[in-house]
Amino acid sequence: MAETKFNTKRVRFSYPHLFQKDQNDKYSVQLLIPKTDDVTMGKLKAACKQVYLDHKTDVFKGLEFDEVNKPYHDGDGRKPKGGAYGPEAKGMWVVNASTNSKISIVDRERNKVIDEDTIYPGVYGRANITVATYNMNGNKGIKCYLNGVMTYTYGERIGNVFNADDFDDGYEDPDNEEEDDIL
Repeated sequence: MAETKFNTKRVRFSYPHLFQKDQNDKYSVQLLIPKTDDVTMGKLKAACKQVYLDHKTDVFKGLEFDEVNKPYHDGDGRKPKGGAYGPEAKGMWVVNASTNSKISIVDRERNKVIDEDTIYPGVYGRANITVATYNMNGNKGIKCYLNGVMTYTYGERIGNVFNADDFDDGYEDPDNEEEDDIL
């Protein structure tokens, strides 16, 4: 029997909602797993297959494994609900993991992380996940439940990043108060 709870190797965190719940009222993170990471993806795919086999007759009645929604997607492809992934997902597997309960967040030395500013889109780390079924409102599939994360290194922030130098565009503010009245 394949293990359905395991640790990833080093991944990149995108859309981390680890201190506060997301719009779906979950603690969650999107994991960007390099396509070269055969170890993590091997564990994930084996766990998905095992969960399917364990629940083939009860949850997945009549569905073949290829028809079941799975928690991993090709970052070079399209999102399940349409649209392309961002450039950060190129060459990656995209895996969403979530939970209803607050999780443990530790650093490399296993010290508890309490500074929310240190967890942002682009941080590298590991995740401990459990693969299991879901069956909600007729939607059936396999998902990753998030148990905890370990931060490793601080990567370049993903997404729209503001830098104070963005205001270096040559514009000079008038010192005349009368001109300020125009605004």
